[in-house]
Amino acid sequence: MKKSIGLRMYLMLALLLVLFVGYSFLSTSGLNEAKRSIESLQNTYMEMQVHNETISKNVAEIRLYSNLMVLNPDETTKQAMAGLVQGFVDTIDASLARMVELAQLTGDQELIAILATYDTQTHTLEENILSTANAVLSKNYSQAQQNNGLMRDIVTTLQGYQTKFTTELAASAAESAEYGVKSVQFIQNMALYLNFIIIAVEVVLVIMIAKSIIGPIKKATNHVNEIVDGIQRGE
Repeated sequence: MKKSIGLRMYLMLALLLVLFVGYSFLSTSGLNEAKRSIESLQNTYMEMQVHNETISKNVAEIRLYSNLMVLNPDETTKQAMAGLVQGFVDTIDASLARMVELAQLTGDQELIAILATYDTQTHTLEENILSTANAVLSKNYSQAQQNNGLMRDIVTTLQGYQTKFTTELAASAAESAEYGVKSVQFIQNMALYLNFIIIAVEVVLVIMIAKSIIGPIKKATNHVNEIVDGIQRGE
């Protein structure tokens, strides 16, 4: 009986240790890791939006430059502006490449698909403005004017894709934030349940220890009382 009680006490202590380790992990490391993941994902969406705004700004500059290269009467100014076009294209390409990389991290397939069409239309714009710039540099102004005539439709289509991307980006960010909050709440609830279990195990363990101590004392006391009673009876 004593061995059985001792064994059960050791098992309860081992269970208590396991539960405590699990509780410590969930309440500290697990919770902190979940929060870091949420913050990282939020930063991913914010960075994509920043790059999206950078592209929008450069697209507006490209459209302006396209018009000025065709309409500006000063040839020197035209040539100078044509030489600056490549810088806008490089900036857009860098932002697009980073956006594609970040979109892959989110795992949102719809966002990735919309970004793919956005990327394709942006490259169409780049081809147009580079062709216009090259035409101006080679003084083929009729070709430059023809390319500029296509610019408006290209930009309008691109802005449509940008709007779709921005809408999906906001929706994806909101969905990820909701999922993150639920994950944190789940971890907190699990830690709370483990805490309750730990308390219950501690109560059971205290009762078992008390029984293991009180039982022998009670038995010894009863035996002493029997001896005293015998003495009093003259036995």
